[in-house]
Amino acid sequence: MNISFVAKTEDKSVNIGISDIYYIATGVVMLFGFIVGWFYKSNFWMAFIYVGIVLVAAFLIDEIKTKKDIDYINSRIKKKESGAK
Repeated sequence: MNISFVAKTEDKSVNIGISDIYYIATGVVMLFGFIVGWFYKSNFWMAFIYVGIVLVAAFLIDEIKTKKDIDYINSRIKKKESGAK
């Protein structure tokens, strides 16, 4: 499955894939984790697991929320087309 996000600016567009987001988030977590002492240098690999779990959960929650929003919008459109308020 290929998930990507496109950020458009006036002169160009940037395509950011899910793996890019994972690596960026992992880097931020590792950097911040070392600064505040969340984990030691010997077990930094745990950041990859933490970020992976949270990222998957966030995408699943977002997918469910988006599906509900789409269903709600579609039902409102159908009501409007049928003339009901």
